Amino acid sequence: MAIWYDYQMTDDRRMTTDRFYGGVSNRLQNLRSMLAYIRDEHPTQSELTQWVIKNTNAGSSDAVNRHLTFLDSLNIIELSSARCGLGDYGQQWLDNHNHETLYEALSSGVKGFDTILKALQDGPMTDEDIMNLLVSEFDEAEMSKPGPAVRHREWLQVLEFVEREDGMNELTSAGQKRLEEKAQTQITSVGTAPSGVSVGDHLSQEEIEEAFETGFGYQITGINPRRDDHDRRYVLVFANEDGPYDDTVTQGQFEYIGEGLSGDQSETSPGNSTLIDAISSDIPVHFFY
Repeated sequence: MAIWYDYQMTDDRRMTTDRFYGGVSNRLQNLRSMLAYIRDEHPTQSELTQWVIKNTNAGSSDAVNRHLTFLDSLNIIELSSARCGLGDYGQQWLDNHNHETLYEALSSGVKGFDTILKALQDGPMTDEDIMNLLVSEFDEAEMSKPGPAVRHREWLQVLEFVEREDGMNELTSAGQKRLEEKAQTQITSVGTAPSGVSVGDHLSQEEIEEAFETGFGYQITGINPRRDDHDRRYVLVFANEDGPYDDTVTQGQFEYIGEGLSGDQSETSPGNSTLIDAISSDIPVHFFY
């Protein structure tokens, strides 16, 4: 078996993003004011909609509700016909004013942001270039005009990760720093292999058990939560090329389907919930294929 450390489950994030009021220059100010209003007043959704119309250049309730629903999907706000509140990301950002927090909210709910930043490392891009990039990278990115890509780019401008001049978009030093920190976080989150084990090694079951100081008994299951001698959690995940799932490895990137052979897979099943918990808690995940 070969050991892998790049982790990618089925990606169910949305493809399109949405704006908020204020353009590039005033968007964050308007968003922060709205979050403060929600924190202080706990308005109903109808009251919140009217506040946005009164305090921004919003033109219609339908448009406002669309923007609010987008923010709700990112866990920035929590909409309710009774009382609206702040989502986890909204509360964090209101407290720390850190662009990284909003970027995490955006990139955790919408595809394409990391892809754009990485591509800009190679040089400036037009909005049409960004559109073509997203179309080539994501099957569901069906664009014939760059409008959806522009909305991605505008958020990156708002967060000062991208700057735009004369129709060209460039990565800023803050954007480059974001990429470097993201790469370091990914390296840290997957953990360190046991001594003597490297990516690409071929190991028998006995060798895996010895390296990780664990045992599997008669049969190895797909998802195996474990604890080391210091009670630190980690997960061993196994897949077989001839198995019942469409697990794949492409250029070292592992796409793991999860467990559940019939119907919709459940996020609360023992194995799948273990992997979801590993993502949110930075628990090391080690793949064998």
